[in-house]
Amino acid sequence: MDGVLRDITGIKFSFLDLHSNARRVIKFHRLFFRNPPIVVISVPERGPREEYAMVSAAVRGLTDEFKLKVIVDGSPNSIPPDTLSTERQVVLSVNEMSQDQIESIANFNELITFMRENKINDGVWEVLGGNPAKYISVNERYIGLVMKNASKDVIVAEIKQHIYSVLLDTLTKIVLEGSANTRNIIEMFRERKITRIAKTELIPNGLSLDYPNKVFREVTYRVKCYIEPTSSAVSLIIANHSKDESDLTHLLETLFTPKADTK
Repeated sequence: MDGVLRDITGIKFSFLDLHSNARRVIKFHRLFFRNPPIVVISVPERGPREEYAMVSAAVRGLTDEFKLKVIVDGSPNSIPPDTLSTERQVVLSVNEMSQDQIESIANFNELITFMRENKINDGVWEVLGGNPAKYISVNERYIGLVMKNASKDVIVAEIKQHIYSVLLDTLTKIVLEGSANTRNIIEMFRERKITRIAKTELIPNGLSLDYPNKVFREVTYRVKCYIEPTSSAVSLIIANHSKDESDLTHLLETLFTPKADTK
């Protein structure tokens, strides 16, 4: 808590009365802005067998004693359970955008038009999913190639190569680096051909989600806790049993094979 108060007051010396000065700054903030300062506490992800950060006591002190609004930025793994059980908190989660939402972003208009015309937009979506940040690098690559007067075929090939690199990084740096426990969960997903499983179903199989975990994440859906892949690329690799570069090459070909028109 003292670290937050030092950020609010700018005080770096221990001999100054930190709490009194913090109250004074907060008072003037309320006077000018009609609201208390909003404090953001970023909580890093816990490592294996690492204890939770002492967040709960700090949040209580800042809200009860100083009447501040506190935002705790962290994953389910990093935030202590008692922080989420006060019945005073509001839990916010940022969901991924739909394909229509992604493709309606104005900054991507030219890129999306080009990909639609060349029938690669669906394949790109399958890998990048609903995170607009992942489209930025594709858009930058596209703009750079257009400025160099690259041909349509070259641009398409470059976009496909980028998507392949995303899949390769996901396989080698995330999926294959998972713990033995995570690999067992991957096999369960593959055997059952599922994309999500209730967290409670792991226990009878002697499994649990270990942290840090880049392959799976916890999500809440209709009050129930589930385990699902952390990204569209991870989900594709699991579902398609991809285990090496040749598997990824085949997956890429499948993704960019034009779908038959069913109309």
